Amino acid sequence: MSTYLLTNRVPRRGSFTQQPTADGSVTVLRSEAPRARTLGQFERITARAAIAGMLSEAKAQATGAHSPMLVVFIHGFNNDVDSALASVADIGDGLQTHGLRPVMVCFSWPSDGELWEYLSDQGDAQRSVPAVMRLLAYLDRARDPRLCEVNVHVVAHSMGNFLLREGLAAFARRLGYPAKQPYLTEVAMVAADVDADTLAQGGSGFGITSLARRVTAYYSRHDNTLSVSRYAKHWGSARLGRNGPADWSRLPPNVVAVDCTEVVKPIASNVLQMTADELFKVHSSYWQNARWLRDLAQTFTSVDRAVVDTRRSRPDVHAASYALVP
Repeated sequence: MSTYLLTNRVPRRGSFTQQPTADGSVTVLRSEAPRARTLGQFERITARAAIAGMLSEAKAQATGAHSPMLVVFIHGFNNDVDSALASVADIGDGLQTHGLRPVMVCFSWPSDGELWEYLSDQGDAQRSVPAVMRLLAYLDRARDPRLCEVNVHVVAHSMGNFLLREGLAAFARRLGYPAKQPYLTEVAMVAADVDADTLAQGGSGFGITSLARRVTAYYSRHDNTLSVSRYAKHWGSARLGRNGPADWSRLPPNVVAVDCTEVVKPIASNVLQMTADELFKVHSSYWQNARWLRDLAQTFTSVDRAVVDTRRSRPDVHAASYALVP
């Protein structure tokens, strides 16, 4: 089973720069290794061959335990290609541990790969939206989402959720603002670096909620990286991936919010004794968290979990939301 890589980084001598292509064009690569972790394992192919390969392999890998499954990963800021591929491999391994055999696709946009380049990464993310549109167009030409031959799931991390939001908003405009079209089956918004009211009815995440069968937002109040985002770029605006939804009563019926605070947290009990790297590592620790990977597998196979009201039966808590417990 192959791993696929799509990127709008400018190619350079067998590698890629940290700049986005000016026209939104995308380079498509494939590795025959099911969990390829480095760029050197990939070879360039055409988009048509890639889409055909993704869909046929997804059908071949479905064993009857689940429907054919394609999982697209969109990384956040502070990632180069290899680190993004490593995350894809970790997620794929975690899903396979729970009986899933998805075809994994990495969409890599030109993040600068440095923690302190957050502000410039925001601009690179905005310039990468046309490339997300191109990815969606590839899928749109290759399949009819209403037939559900292959379930297309998305895992977006951190600032990758901003790309997803803007790309799907533009795609919804192209489709004529459909009220509900399950273009994507499951969307997992992990540690989302977007405003906490993004998924509210009438909010800026309309493209996500209208084009996905279900949207699951995973958040942890221990996510210190997003607390920096709140004051460095989004002054005073709570982040979805740290605080959860701003107004639970305005969430559409197909949105689920999962409180991971008790599971996704620092290893050390004393925050004052942690290094800066340890303090901010919570933000990207989901891929190594066995409890979260199990929950993601359940999400992708539509397993219902018991609703856990984390706000003491307040009437405005969304009925489908729950908390992960250790």
